[in-house]
Amino acid sequence: MRKVISSWSGGKESCLACYRAIKHGYKMEYLLNFISIKYKRCCFHGIEARLINLQSKLIAIPLSNDLGIQPIEPLWKVPPEKVIEEFINLGFKAAIVSCKADLFEEEFVGRYVDKYLLDELKERRICPCGKNGEFHTFIVDGPIYQKRIEITKSQLVLRQSFWKYWFLDILEWRLKEK
Repeated sequence: MRKVISSWSGGKESCLACYRAIKHGYKMEYLLNFISIKYKRCCFHGIEARLINLQSKLIAIPLSNDLGIQPIEPLWKVPPEKVIEEFINLGFKAAIVSCKADLFEEEFVGRYVDKYLLDELKERRICPCGKNGEFHTFIVDGPIYQKRIEITKSQLVLRQSFWKYWFLDILEWRLKEK
């Protein structure tokens, strides 16, 4: 039996996901939830911490917050533009792997996060971090990587979910020395 932790917002999807995992034979060790220190509420849905604790007790799975884990939030309240500028200046490299099709052309996918992209996003009045789900990235290099990832083969796909979005399916890659 594999031991796992379930992300727990207190809502329907996290509950059903936890339930399914248990039914598939996983041993649910803990529920993972993030409680705002300031508001004492769940960061996902705004539910009071005491109600999340109640749910935990009712299903007899402890919250990982009760383990004394102290979350750190080093980017909290840092403006998105400053986050991306620091990211770029430190030498991280990220590829755009998905984006909303109504906001971006297909050529946007596969681009790397750099100063030119930051300027373009500011011009379009789009959050430079994609905080509203406008785009998502995959990190391929940076100061904490021992080698860099080079994408050698990919396929662009247009998908329909809650909205249409372009998706870069990375099919092949290789590791390169720095």
